[in-house]
Amino acid sequence: MGRRGVAVRECAFFHSPKQFRAPPAASQTMIALLSPQSHLVVSVSHTRRRRRRVVLCVSCVEPPPPRDAMVLVLCIGDLHVPHRTTDLPAKFRKLLVPGKIQHVLCTGDLVTKESYDYLRSLCANPGGNVHVVHGQYDNLTGVPGNGETFPETRTVQVGEFSIGVVHGHQIVPWGDVNALAACARKLGVDVLVSGHTCVFSSHKVGDRLLLNPGSATGAPSFENENPNPSFVLMDVNGAALVAYVYELVDGDVKVDKIEFSKRC
Repeated sequence: MGRRGVAVRECAFFHSPKQFRAPPAASQTMIALLSPQSHLVVSVSHTRRRRRRVVLCVSCVEPPPPRDAMVLVLCIGDLHVPHRTTDLPAKFRKLLVPGKIQHVLCTGDLVTKESYDYLRSLCANPGGNVHVVHGQYDNLTGVPGNGETFPETRTVQVGEFSIGVVHGHQIVPWGDVNALAACARKLGVDVLVSGHTCVFSSHKVGDRLLLNPGSATGAPSFENENPNPSFVLMDVNGAALVAYVYELVDGDVKVDKIEFSKRC
């Protein structure tokens, strides 16, 4: 047994993805996910030692102490279920554990109330921290029963970052970096999360970060008829932000990392 009741077999300990350090000679890190038992982020890797294959694993028995400063923010959108695709990939559903995320930022085109309810189930505070903007094909009410629709834009404060959310069909040319940067300046935000293209993209323009989480379902769009399903999970800690990009490529989940800091 390892420290704090974590069962160990050739594994490294960490409380968030950015704390993960692969052991020597590790050949690949395959996937990072939110553990259903706690806030622990689990990684599975492969390594070779003395011509034998060793699988690294962590199984959580006892939750680690909470990190009050860390805020997990899910950026997701362009689901287009059931009109363009059938469902969220099963591997993504396993990663997105209900109740472990503090904020959900959705770029719209949920299309159905069922998709909206699913996003609410992921958030620890669904009543106040699920932030959805109106997509081009959304025909549902943002707050069921009162006749209101999702707004065109939202601005959310997380840590020291002001984060803006917009679907993106209003920004012409669609997906244009300069046009997106102008939108970020207009909203007065440090980070702009947009969608519509259904393809992941990331750009740092001056002191601003432009993120497009892509389509979580891999729904086809004008830009790509067969995009890779993707979403972004941000770890915000004060003035530091790490965005983990989850992308389903040929049946495997690939994870990339983007680091961004707010300038004083």
